[in-house]
Amino acid sequence: LFHLSGDWRKQVARVIHKNKDLHSLRCDTEYKLQVAQEFRDENFYFPHNIDFRGRAYPIPPHLHHLGSDLCRGLLLFGKGKPLGEKGLYWLKVHLANLCGADKMSFDDRVKWTEEHYDKVVDSAVNPLDGEMWWLDADEPWQCLATCQVLKKALDLGSAADTYVCHLPVHMDGSCNGLQHYAALGRDIIGARQVNLLVADKPQDPYSA
Repeated sequence: LFHLSGDWRKQVARVIHKNKDLHSLRCDTEYKLQVAQEFRDENFYFPHNIDFRGRAYPIPPHLHHLGSDLCRGLLLFGKGKPLGEKGLYWLKVHLANLCGADKMSFDDRVKWTEEHYDKVVDSAVNPLDGEMWWLDADEPWQCLATCQVLKKALDLGSAADTYVCHLPVHMDGSCNGLQHYAALGRDIIGARQVNLLVADKPQDPYSA
């Protein structure tokens, strides 16, 4: 006779549950990659629904710009624009944000990216055979895409500002509801806490 301990049964149940989750994630990822492959090198548009608050949401369920890190890392704008005077600056800020270095000033984020430029190049040139630094980012697929674009731009040297960039650089508000209240009420203290006013570092009202 054999007896299975309660702990062993729990471990088996956890493994079975994890395998089911992984199967679900794999199917979801394959859907996203299949859609991306179908539209590869094509220009296309996302139809949107608008809810009662005026917020717009893309209708396609699998691949869209509000989706997961993988979705955002796959998508580029159909029409690119030269980086210009400040584009390269914000591209570096964007990379730092994706790597979790988003609690410092914008200038410090640019410095952070420049200090890791060797990692950026390695990630862009050898994403699978190199150090794979990009995998440690908070948003690894977007990080990899940004590394590749940043290298292409910097390879132009002093003409980097002429590089035609198609990569979306995300900007997000801080506690949007509180931002509206602070602006409507002319609340200087509240505006400072939700980053409506210039500050050396990003403010976080939830940690205050």
